[in-house]
Amino acid sequence: MIKLINNVYYIPGFTNVGVINAHVDNVNHLYIIDSGRDPEDGELLWAEFEKEFPENQGGFVIEAIVNTHGHGDHVGLNHYIQKKTNARIYISRVESSIINNPRQNVERIWGADCIHQLSKLYTLKELFTATDIISAGGEIYLDDGTILSFVDLEGHSPEQLGILYHGKNGEKILFTGDAYLGIDELEKAKISYQESPLTALETMKTLMTVEADLFVQSHGQIEKNVQAAKSVISKNIEALTNLVDYVKLLLQKKKRTIGEIVSKTFIHFRIASKPVSYCLIYSTIKSLLSELYEAGQISFVIKKGRFYWEKVK
Repeated sequence: MIKLINNVYYIPGFTNVGVINAHVDNVNHLYIIDSGRDPEDGELLWAEFEKEFPENQGGFVIEAIVNTHGHGDHVGLNHYIQKKTNARIYISRVESSIINNPRQNVERIWGADCIHQLSKLYTLKELFTATDIISAGGEIYLDDGTILSFVDLEGHSPEQLGILYHGKNGEKILFTGDAYLGIDELEKAKISYQESPLTALETMKTLMTVEADLFVQSHGQIEKNVQAAKSVISKNIEALTNLVDYVKLLLQKKKRTIGEIVSKTFIHFRIASKPVSYCLIYSTIKSLLSELYEAGQISFVIKKGRFYWEKVK
């Protein structure tokens, strides 16, 4: 567990887990920002809490999990923690729908039954109870009087929320979920998965105007100050903008199937051809094409059983 500022920490991993300690009466009241991916990691996560907040220093009580969004790698340990502690779980209404359909994530990416390489990563393995529905503009008060407020960060998922911590001394830390990738993850992935890429671009641009002391994203290394984080966000904006421009350029030259577009994208951006990467980028490009079509920027035609995307004539 790494201390960020005063009583705010994060646990690095596949998904960075935020921890806020609302310390009152010698007891550490913990609020978890996204629980992580694998239920099998529950004991490791618990050991982190016990190490940082031992019994001889007041121990700890997990009051709640606050989720930025409902993807399986962010809510995967919700059940483990809730069963062990009866913690409250805060999540937005749209994102909470994963409770009713544990395969929702993979169905959005793939469309229906999918290959096991994708399913094992993004299917919710254990159900949890969403005790509190939250939305952008709302806020909750923690035990020590500090506040969490919620910011609209849609794009990566339909109702993703940023979790903004307001400390007693005016400090602000924004947990940004998957609104952008850490620089190390971006350099590996080249293109970040987005359910609504054009909306995600606008969200990233809005983040550049947000005032806070630190940004904490869910994947990749955490930058030491907000200026460095915004530099990383600008690189995310550049990467996604390059994808949008490249897809438009491809369609200016000739009509193409989505398979052609995806293939050329992998080659152009030198993306490693791995099953999960292919699924995520295919889904992102398919969503981008839909957004461009609905915006009147491209069109499509069906010929001889093939669906072609093309420029507007």
